[in-house]
Amino acid sequence: MNLFAIIPAYNAESTIARVIHGCVSFIPRENIIVIDDGSADKTRSLVEQSGATIIVHDKNRGKGAALRSGFSAALKYDCDAVITLDADLQHDPTYIVKFLELLKKQEDWGIIIGSRWRSGTKMPLDRRLSNRITSFLISIRTGQKIPDSQSGYRLLKREVLEKVTTTEDCFMAETELLLKASSHGFKIGSLHIPTIYNEEASHINKISDTLKFISLYLRSFFW
Repeated sequence: MNLFAIIPAYNAESTIARVIHGCVSFIPRENIIVIDDGSADKTRSLVEQSGATIIVHDKNRGKGAALRSGFSAALKYDCDAVITLDADLQHDPTYIVKFLELLKKQEDWGIIIGSRWRSGTKMPLDRRLSNRITSFLISIRTGQKIPDSQSGYRLLKREVLEKVTTTEDCFMAETELLLKASSHGFKIGSLHIPTIYNEEASHINKISDTLKFISLYLRSFFW
């Protein structure tokens, strides 16, 4: 399988080299695509030194835009599937092999989401409540059990990337992708994963992002 890793990165100089190093055991170095989304630190130079493939956004455009750039590049390089993971070490790269093992057993799944609920996660309470609510609503909307809709650790088959186009520039694009993929008939499964929460400040704005989710959810009825 021609597998690619897609890693959006914004000011990730303290972690990006370790994330890439963790992926190399499972994915060829040139198949690791890091999208430097307007970083002001040494992220770009560290990625270049690592030998991974880099895409540079001159300004910060958001996680959704970064993912689209990565997906487009992976399709250009004839990927069979992609793994998306964050640049801050919250996702353990050693679980890449577990995604692949599960895909062999569930070949009809288009997307596999890394779910943190049974892994002793230290997810902050507000994030846990938000995730529970949004995952419940998305499960109802899609008719599929999606226990962790906010997880960015995912495997997506090529067919999903070819048929599903997102428009959201922020991290809400990950929710948009699930809703649209389901509307295209793709099955969505999950894999239990651990997640590490670091001490960096969250970029989530509770009120603004709640309103964005409501807007996206309502618009999904008209796609």
